[in-house]
Amino acid sequence: MMRWSGVRLASWVLMGLALLSLPAVADFRDDYKLGIEALESGEFGQAAALFRQAAAERPEEKARLIRSPFSRRYLPHFYLGQALLGMGDCEAALAAWAESERQGVVSRLSEYQSLVEGRDSCREQAASRADSARAAEVEIANAEAAANRVARLLTELGPEWTGMDSSSSPRHTEAEQRLSAAQSQLAVAVAAVDLDGMRQAAALARGSRDLFETVERDVIQHQAQLRLQQGALMSEVGSLLQQAETQLAATAPLRPYPRQLGRAAARVTVLIDESRQSGFGQDLDSLREYRGVLEEALAGLRETAAPPPTSLIEAAGAFFDGDYEEALELLDGLEAMSSRAALEAHLLRAAATFTLYQLGGTGDAELLESARAEVISCLEINPDRRPPAGPFSPRFLEFFESQAASGSAGAPEEDRQVLDGTD
Repeated sequence: MMRWSGVRLASWVLMGLALLSLPAVADFRDDYKLGIEALESGEFGQAAALFRQAAAERPEEKARLIRSPFSRRYLPHFYLGQALLGMGDCEAALAAWAESERQGVVSRLSEYQSLVEGRDSCREQAASRADSARAAEVEIANAEAAANRVARLLTELGPEWTGMDSSSSPRHTEAEQRLSAAQSQLAVAVAAVDLDGMRQAAALARGSRDLFETVERDVIQHQAQLRLQQGALMSEVGSLLQQAETQLAATAPLRPYPRQLGRAAARVTVLIDESRQSGFGQDLDSLREYRGVLEEALAGLRETAAPPPTSLIEAAGAFFDGDYEEALELLDGLEAMSSRAALEAHLLRAAATFTLYQLGGTGDAELLESARAEVISCLEINPDRRPPAGPFSPRFLEFFESQAASGSAGAPEEDRQVLDGTD
């Protein structure tokens, strides 16, 4: 029998105590067992961490473990997939199940049915997310297409866009904002694998498309109205141009034109030439402006080329025959007439009343005042108009010039002396 010396025995006792004092080292069995418990308690994140630790130490799955008090089958990859499924991480769960299935143990066990069901569920979720992402992408593409159509229409419309219904511009702005929000929402949802976020992006895009299509209808309707207006304006301008050409042809026998008629004819001719060079492909504002200018020029040509009224011709004849009172009676019977005829009528009245004033011995101040008023009326119509020297007397021409120099005020004393012959 072997005898232990005291020193040797003490050494072994101390060694045993030292071993007992060391911390217990947990092996994969402990991680696996704790992982199962966490999984059953719904603590999926902790369970996944424990199964990863067990698989890192012992990756091979087994139908049973030899010399293990733990009776559960050792399927760390399978259970890791279950924990990841509980966390909602289907992509990682599928990878864990694929490893478990590759090893060939789980496929012979009852747990395999759970693996198949979990895998099918994940694949359905993935397909649903993919469908939702595609649906959102389609909605965004539809909204973008509507936005592009509106942009093209507004480019064609140009500055006339500002004349549209005031509600169209806010709708357009809101449509752009919703489209931008949908694009951002989808990008975030795809990165986070967020099904609800994808659906929200699709809803935002649909709202954006609806608004863009409303604006599109408004713009098309506005364009149609503008085309009608443009067509009406073009028709009016075309009619005015025909009238202008007819009027020019009617004035041709009056050539060589008097100065005023020549200016009026030249202005109309320039406008006709401009229309032939530029055509009618103009915006509404330009057409309206051209119509107004052409109307004014045509009216000026008609007025300048129009023959004087018969009563005015007869009054002129009476005046130059020396029958000044008859001339005034004929002039008083004149009705509405052109500014040119009115100018000639005022001139004849001024000359007739001034002559009667002189013939009466310059004692009738009322006649003088009437002559002065008629001269002022002449100057108001045309400040540059002066009576010709041949048909009118030097005294009347001097009187006319004195009124032109003094304006509408009464004649100063020196003018009266000149008129009365007392200078």
